[in-house]
Amino acid sequence: PTVEELASVIQDLEESPYEAIQPAQKQDTYPVSSAQKRMYVLQQLEDGGVGYNMPAVLELTGPLNRVRLEETFRQLVERHESLRTSFETGPD
Repeated sequence: PTVEELASVIQDLEESPYEAIQPAQKQDTYPVSSAQKRMYVLQQLEDGGVGYNMPAVLELTGPLNRVRLEETFRQLVERHESLRTSFETGPD
């Protein structure tokens, strides 16, 4: 199908077959998901491996507006909760 045909099918739908994900209630802490537990265990088995890190490099040329760059990152972190997520582990 073409994009136009897909758009027509979507417009003709009376009700979405998908349910929107509702935000969790505000709490100080949240339990980790089973997928997060799995990634943590695998990372521990790798003895501190970096298999799940996704490094990237961006090379800039010309002058850098450091204030604007920092503000952009602040806005990204404010907008995307996953960028504010951290995990605390108990004492070893």
